[in-house]
Amino acid sequence: MRKYYAFIFLVSIFLVVLILKDANWIIGDDYQFLITTAINKIIVGGMENGRYYPLGFFDYNILLLLPYGHTPLAHYIYVSITCLTSIILFVFLINLIIEKRNGGIMAYYFMVLVCSSGFCRVNMHIIFPERIIITGLSVFMVCYFYALKTDKLIYYVLGFLCASYLSYCKEPIFGAFLVIAITNLIFNRQKRKHFYFNCALITNAIIYITQWYFLVARNSTKFYSHYGVINNIFEATKFAAIDSERILIAIFILSLVRGYFVFIKKDQNHLFLDSLLFFSASYALAFIKLYLVAGYYFVPSVLTALPSFAYWTKVGIEKRKTFTTISAVIFMTYFTLYNINRSVHWINAIQEKRKTDMETVEKLSEFIRKGIPFYLFDNKSVIYSDYMLNVWTVFFNYFLKEEVHIQKIEETSIPDYGVILYPTPDIQAVGIINELTRKGFKFWDRKAVTNFYIKSHH
Repeated sequence: MRKYYAFIFLVSIFLVVLILKDANWIIGDDYQFLITTAINKIIVGGMENGRYYPLGFFDYNILLLLPYGHTPLAHYIYVSITCLTSIILFVFLINLIIEKRNGGIMAYYFMVLVCSSGFCRVNMHIIFPERIIITGLSVFMVCYFYALKTDKLIYYVLGFLCASYLSYCKEPIFGAFLVIAITNLIFNRQKRKHFYFNCALITNAIIYITQWYFLVARNSTKFYSHYGVINNIFEATKFAAIDSERILIAIFILSLVRGYFVFIKKDQNHLFLDSLLFFSASYALAFIKLYLVAGYYFVPSVLTALPSFAYWTKVGIEKRKTFTTISAVIFMTYFTLYNINRSVHWINAIQEKRKTDMETVEKLSEFIRKGIPFYLFDNKSVIYSDYMLNVWTVFFNYFLKEEVHIQKIEETSIPDYGVILYPTPDIQAVGIINELTRKGFKFWDRKAVTNFYIKSHH
């Protein structure tokens, strides 16, 4: 086993190095930190446009207690700590499940996790609530395992506290915990504490839904689907399982197989693993239903499904079901190799942005210091234009330590000179670019899905 632990240790250290390398703010959602923890103020998650995850970033507030906690390096050191915590607890749980009989299985599924399409991304960027969700879920799974094994109250309490906290870190997770509760209430012969635990999960879901409706949904006109470009459930499923996270294919297949044995054959012998597997599938399906299908959304699904895969791989090896086991491992390896390519892409992209984004802010700030006006072109995507206006204003304010005003303009009101920020090229861009060129503006650079056109004099 030592060689497998050594392998996991070395890979984990490599991940920490990647997380800490060139730590810096990235233009985009990092603006939420520049107006909170970077200036020693409390940060919370989103509570508008149908979104309700007030604790999505709340754990970062621990940095307010530390000297230099406002720096980007401090944020990424904290991210590396939560990442290592997730890895340690995940490996510990896999060891419990396979009963320490096969270190190769442990190391293999560790690699499947860290190579999943979103794992590196959520741990190299500070803006994803999925980071704390996978840490919290790792704690939950270990506590739930020991709760069922020992029936001790402390494990049920800790498990419920994790579930309750995580319910406010990302919206669909409350429903996934509800799946665990209902599955066990219907199919499991429970001890009294386990019964109360499941009832508590249901109560937690009801409380969350009530808060979401009265605090957010009742007064919202925009909801989740307005953020995506996919508006067809078949297309969303295809994109999620083929383009974003191919391990979802294996998760859905195993969920159907185990669903047959649980619901039809009344198999109650593996309900801990089956509950987590159904959690995984329902969590993924919730995001697909919302047309939110980027790979990072599904990291919690991968995390909670892998214990089942590890267990059934162990069973297949012990019972010498060679063909089935080898076939399953081959497919999982293929999905993992595909994900490695995507992970490398995101690692390179994030590293590049860390190196250059704040340099871009610094260079553009020189134009502001010279009194050259800044404009943001309204490309008629109101949400996105307003978002980018807010992002750039916050970054300039943070860097210059003064209020910067960026004026929105349209095609009919292009000024004679200045710096024009044009978010995301669209089908109308050619005409606009021609008009900018005619007026003497020159393309300067492109950062954070924003084109810059500059004419520094009349």
